[in-house]
Amino acid sequence: MKAKIVAPLAFASGISIFLLSHNQNLTLTSYLAPLPFWVAIGRPLGLAWNSKVLAQLNCDVFPK
Repeated sequence: MKAKIVAPLAFASGISIFLLSHNQNLTLTSYLAPLPFWVAIGRPLGLAWNSKVLAQLNCDVFPK
């Protein structure tokens, strides 16, 4: 469970640092907005992509 939260939080923290380095005029909310997005939406969609779409694309290469 911990890895499912830590990985997207690390990615979102990188996005926040990138925003901060390019535009210091944004509000604190703008810098923190990517954090819940990547944990709640980005990670589950990525797992669904890996299990469904990539399995279909690679079925000829890696047969079960």
